[in-house]
Amino acid sequence: MTKHAAGELKPNSQRVNIRGVKRVSNGEIRILIGEIRTSDPKQAPTGVATQLPAFLGLCEGGHGGVVPAPLRSVVVCPFEGLAVRTEDGETVGVHRAIVLVEGTEDSRLDNLPNAQVESFVIRSNGVKCVLAEGEEDAGVANLIGYATRESLLQYTVGEDTCLAHISAARSARGASGEDELTLTIDRLQKVRAKDIDQVTAALRIESAMALETRKQKLKRPSEEAFRGSPTRKLCRTLSRYPTDAQ
Repeated sequence: MTKHAAGELKPNSQRVNIRGVKRVSNGEIRILIGEIRTSDPKQAPTGVATQLPAFLGLCEGGHGGVVPAPLRSVVVCPFEGLAVRTEDGETVGVHRAIVLVEGTEDSRLDNLPNAQVESFVIRSNGVKCVLAEGEEDAGVANLIGYATRESLLQYTVGEDTCLAHISAARSARGASGEDELTLTIDRLQKVRAKDIDQVTAALRIESAMALETRKQKLKRPSEEAFRGSPTRKLCRTLSRYPTDAQ
């Protein structure tokens, strides 16, 4: 009996890169996957990948993906729940948002009441966005993770720098009287000090690819662009340059 049949399979939350094709035949859409690889957060997108958004033209971003984003772009959508806001101001629902954050204080551990298995709520308040490029772009949020005693360290931010996979978000009025963003952690990956700059650079490129303006503004071509410059070299024509009669 396989582990799947016995119900012994456990989910392993990882970010992966998938390569494949989508084919449409007789109105049926088929997605064929040729390769799956675990994503390396230090690996920046290839030159070909960075050019893909330019080919989207008037297409809008798809919903339900895994999107790296700065904290200021993570929002709560009344209809889709967790979402990100693009440069156009469009709200796009996502399956997961990936944020790069730095803890500012020790994480707090609380028992989760009425749980069948001993479980805990881990709160990391006031984490700062590492992807922010200035004070105006800076964002702050509270992170919450749910863990058993065996997985406590997997959801503890403390004062480390971490890649956090966000599965849910909510906004509520905090003690300061301002709205505070609280994000639920699905997976947490610590980033070593020597890798922070490399991971930050790679995530900024991916975030820009996902959130940049995709809608091209169509403009009526100018007369010169349509007909060509009046000073251009003209082709020889019979009306302008009649052939000598023989």
